[in-house]
Amino acid sequence: GPTATILLNGVPFLEASKDGTCLVPAGSAKNGGSGSATNVRLDIEKRNPAASGPPTVWSPLVAMLPEEQAERLAMADRWHRIVSVGTTSGSALDMAEELCRNKSGEEEVLIDVQTGWLADGALVEIQNLRAGYSGYARDVLQNITLTFEKKTKVAVAGTTGCGKSSLLLVMLRVLEPRAGRVLLDGVDTQHVGVATLRRAIGLVPQ
Repeated sequence: GPTATILLNGVPFLEASKDGTCLVPAGSAKNGGSGSATNVRLDIEKRNPAASGPPTVWSPLVAMLPEEQAERLAMADRWHRIVSVGTTSGSALDMAEELCRNKSGEEEVLIDVQTGWLADGALVEIQNLRAGYSGYARDVLQNITLTFEKKTKVAVAGTTGCGKSSLLLVMLRVLEPRAGRVLLDGVDTQHVGVATLRRAIGLVPQ
């Protein structure tokens, strides 16, 4: 179906997500096709205080928003996505039209940005992981390095007490590593809030 790419002075800035339901930073969707382009020239000279920080993929849009919205968007990462523009949602093409041309004629248009982290599955990378329990000097997990590809089923097998459950606890940060790290789609779990991490992944114990 039709998709959309928003250009900023001729350079792709936002594009449709893979399923066409939201807008993501250009290069994030990896659709393999450019779709229809909407060219918009944003006046980035009209900057607000929230746009004064380090540049991000969202900076051009941050510079154009009212201050309250801009402050929130300035904290967004590449994996965030625009899920609605005003009353328009569910179609990246319609949201692009509303964002660039304001077909509704509203004086203020609210933009809803939500996280898309792990929405397409998670590449799990465990690097030189060491972990153990409080009060015990011995490491239960010793220099573990593993990679699990997105959307794959993986079985971790071993004898009782070898660290299978401990590995899962480290991934959820119930047990913190002593060394090494766990990356989910390139993001170190130590840099993610515990509540955010546990909303993103789940554990069903037997």
